[in-house]
Amino acid sequence: MKNQARFLVADIGGTHCRFALFSAAPLRMLGQCRVPSAGISFDTVLDRARLARPALFEHKAQLCVLAVAGIVLGQHSVALSNLPYTISAEQCQAVAEKVVFINDFAAQAYACLGSALQGAALLWAGSGAHKPKVVAAGRYAVIGAGTGLGTAFLHKEEHTGWQVFASEGGHATLPLLSREELALGEFLCQRKGKDFLYWEDVLSGSGLALLHEWLTGEASQPQAITAQQGFARSKTCALFALFYGRYCHDVALQSLSRSGIVLTGGVAAACPALVQHPAFAKALHCGGTPAYAAWLRSLPLWHSSHDDTGLWGAAHYAASL
Repeated sequence: MKNQARFLVADIGGTHCRFALFSAAPLRMLGQCRVPSAGISFDTVLDRARLARPALFEHKAQLCVLAVAGIVLGQHSVALSNLPYTISAEQCQAVAEKVVFINDFAAQAYACLGSALQGAALLWAGSGAHKPKVVAAGRYAVIGAGTGLGTAFLHKEEHTGWQVFASEGGHATLPLLSREELALGEFLCQRKGKDFLYWEDVLSGSGLALLHEWLTGEASQPQAITAQQGFARSKTCALFALFYGRYCHDVALQSLSRSGIVLTGGVAAACPALVQHPAFAKALHCGGTPAYAAWLRSLPLWHSSHDDTGLWGAAHYAASL
């Protein structure tokens, strides 16, 4: 019976894979481990996890939910956006009787329904008279830049249950709005060997490094760039913040996420200045008309720097099954 009350979840990102064992009632994390995502197959990653934390895999779980960075079209296998391998349900049969795939940002959205976002920082309260809550009924956009760029939506009407909608908005085409940005686009296309650009070509860790290289001529790792003294006042920070605010602006309008935006993901968690820079708010609140600008300014904005929201979101989904 002990084994039946537990389930395994995983958050499969472009840089790290996190695995955790949860109890279902009450929902509680019993243990977790993190291993690199790189490898020739998911079997390699799973072997690393089993070696790193054998206790998580001591008993075969009844259910395993994998939150994956990619389009989930079925429950047999999923091709990953930023990794060279595919994950199949058969690869997980040794650790779980049933395997379920969900999009990684669907998991981030599900995390908003649990306790994982209780500590989320309110960056902008909007123009409402009361302090907004993350889990009140309404429609939210959940957005995060990390190894890639993820987006999902959380929706609830007054008399209905919560619904989560995944998307691949990070792979939408990047708009460039000035001569300077067109020059940046040419640089990025040349460096990436591409004819056009996605949003995540700038809104990601590797995108941050390329923005910095284009502005300064210096090639460096994202962590080293954001650790530089005075980074929060740098042109790199301002340009990344501008693109990030612009993306959130577009997503908010396209989805009419009237209840607000939740920012998550590794880039802003590692360097909050990227979403606290004035260029972010200016781009987010820029409206074509006074009415649109006022509506955008009315949207609350939260920032969650919690490392385990993907795991908690996948666990919330698993518990609902």
